[in-house]
Amino acid sequence: MTLPDFIGIGVQKGGTSWLHRQLLEHPEVFVPETRKEVHFFDWYYDRGLNWYKKWFPKEKGNYKAIGEFTPRYIYDEHCLKHIKRDLPKAKFIIILRHPVKRAHSHYQMTFQSGEGFKYRDFDHFMEKHEHAFNRGLYAQQIKRWFDTFDKKQFLILFSEELSDKDENLEKTFGTVGSFLGINPAFFDRTLATKRVGKARALPRFPWLFKIAQNARQKLKNWDMDHIAYIFKKIGITRQLFNSKKEIPSLTDEQNAKWLEAYQGDIKELEKILERSFSNWT
Repeated sequence: MTLPDFIGIGVQKGGTSWLHRQLLEHPEVFVPETRKEVHFFDWYYDRGLNWYKKWFPKEKGNYKAIGEFTPRYIYDEHCLKHIKRDLPKAKFIIILRHPVKRAHSHYQMTFQSGEGFKYRDFDHFMEKHEHAFNRGLYAQQIKRWFDTFDKKQFLILFSEELSDKDENLEKTFGTVGSFLGINPAFFDRTLATKRVGKARALPRFPWLFKIAQNARQKLKNWDMDHIAYIFKKIGITRQLFNSKKEIPSLTDEQNAKWLEAYQGDIKELEKILERSFSNWT
């Protein structure tokens, strides 16, 4: 049985779902369909490599690249030693996003489990959630990975450049194709222009929505992903439980406040990656 030769390790709410979908439809690539985020190296490592291998084809066959996406990996320090031990020569894809906009998207996502109602607003979320602000400290996270693996093993993309404009798609697909050793011409350009769903509306019945989400997670824990995948594909929870009331948008004041808090890390990130992030305003 095979193990992946590449992993999308982050960042959460950065665009990994979009890239996963593009690679899922590429004929030279295998990524798990029913479980986009395998979470082996952080949540299920005690289940062993044989459990991990079952998410991938028994033989590489005609696939030129086999991988998975679990954007929590970049943030979890324990993953480093596990991946270094089991996949020391793997390639890693990181998609970075404006840290405040990433955090606000994270804030929106918390309403899917009902957790978002614990916070008065986005500022309160950033102040009180254990990981909300820290997940945007990209320099700290990337430095740990660069200290553990060769920099040549990494491809770093930027969410702001993953648009539906032809020139951006050509650049992205060309870069990914070169990195993974696959033909960029085989990407589906029409699929690439379709948006991946976002958590915009507040749940109509928060307690019921939370029960539904917990049930789906239980199915995953029991390796019954095919059932959880069907529920997600149909969009039952969103269709039945979402209201028409939208989650508040990020304000200019909130963006400026938290972007200032990230400035030290952004400056360090510019040194590490040798590029400017002046577009993060």
